Amino acid sequence: MTSDQQNGKSPFLPRSTMENEEIKNNTNKFRRTNINLLCSFNFNRFHYCVLLCWLFGIFFATQMIFSVFSNYIPKWKCLLNNTSNFARNCTVYQQCPENLIQFEENIPFHSAAMEFGWICGSNAYNRALFRRLPEFLQE
Repeated sequence: MTSDQQNGKSPFLPRSTMENEEIKNNTNKFRRTNINLLCSFNFNRFHYCVLLCWLFGIFFATQMIFSVFSNYIPKWKCLLNNTSNFARNCTVYQQCPENLIQFEENIPFHSAAMEFGWICGSNAYNRALFRRLPEFLQE
């Protein structure tokens, strides 16, 4: 049984304008209550836009972090030449034996470029390709 049938009113007869207004006001109160429950922190469209921009910023920043850590190469010198200057000179790197190359600092990790030997020569193009790969996969 509906509420109209309980009140002795027929659901098929047209309602008065007062009853329609009362139903409309009750519906609006219910809607406002639900919206207020969802927005308990007084969020508005601006807050949601800021949140969305912040999330996109974090997403794209993490993409940049991966490329930085994958391509990091510190300066080096060859112990065979007895030079004290560290530089990114590819001729020194290619002419020096691999076991006599000393890098500028003790790094806590080896990047992908160092691991696969993408430092100088034709292999350096692989480093550039690897750096751009996450951006291509994202599209």
